[in-house]
Amino acid sequence: MKEKPVIVSLLSGLIVILVIGGVSVLVKMKKTDERYQQQVSRSIELNKNIDALQKENEELQSTVDSLEAEVTELEAEIVKIEKLKEKLEENLKEELVADEQADGIPQ
Repeated sequence: MKEKPVIVSLLSGLIVILVIGGVSVLVKMKKTDERYQQQVSRSIELNKNIDALQKENEELQSTVDSLEAEVTELEAEIVKIEKLKEKLEENLKEELVADEQADGIPQ
């Protein structure tokens, strides 16, 4: 009979240790779950940001492409204008020479 209180005490101690261990594990699991939920929320937010940035990047790339096409057109216009300028200068020189010859002024 003397051994029964010792066994009961050991079992009580073991139960207390198991309860404390179980509570500790539950607390750690709850903290881990909270961290997991935070990371999932953060991941979802980051994915939304990535999607928004990709869409903005596509829009900007489209704008860049259209501006590059416009620059190419403007460069072609500049070449045409340069040629017209040269022709106008030649025509103006010819007219000045013709006017000087018509006025009888030697060159």
